[in-house]
Amino acid sequence: MERLIPLNEWKKSIRHNGFILTELVVSVGIMLMLWYAFLPVLTQTVRYFKIGESGEELARQGLLMDETIYNTLRFSKGIMVSGTRISCYDKEGIRTGFSVKDGIMYRVLSNGQDQPLTGNPGSGIRKGRFVVMPYDERPYFAKEGQAVVVSVLLQDTLNGVAWPCCMTVVPLPQQWEI
Repeated sequence: MERLIPLNEWKKSIRHNGFILTELVVSVGIMLMLWYAFLPVLTQTVRYFKIGESGEELARQGLLMDETIYNTLRFSKGIMVSGTRISCYDKEGIRTGFSVKDGIMYRVLSNGQDQPLTGNPGSGIRKGRFVVMPYDERPYFAKEGQAVVVSVLLQDTLNGVAWPCCMTVVPLPQQWEI
C-alpha cells in the first residue's frame, strides 16, 4: 500500500527551478493557438446561423404576402392598378387592395387605413429590416389584359437574403365573364 505524503512534505520535495512557469506558458500558448484556429469556424457558424434565421423570417413573411395577394386578387373584381397600388372589391363587395410605401407592403382595409403586410415598422432595433423592392426594375403592380402582374422582391437589409414574389393572377370573376 502506498503511503500518502502530507502536502507540506510534497512541496519540499518539488524542485523550484522554473518548470512550472514554463509549463504554464506552453499550455497558455497551445490554448491561444487552438482559440485562433477555431475562431474562424465559430464566426462562420454564427454568420450562417444568422443567415438561416433571417431566411426563415423572410420565408414566413414572403409566404404570407404571396398567399394574401394571390387569394385577394383571385376572387376580386373591379381591379384598378397603378405602379405602387392596387384597389379592388373582394368577394363580399368591400373595397380593399394593396399599396407599397417606403419599402413596406400594406393591405388597404375597408375603412381606407393601411395595415402592414410585410416588414416591421416601428419595432425598435429591427426597424426597417425587411424592405419591399421592385423585382427586375419592373413596377410593383401592373395589368396585362385581364391579368394582374405582381413583381415584388422582399429583401433583408442586414445580409441581402431575398424572397421574390412574382405572379400573374387572372381574377375568377373576369374569367367567368368571357
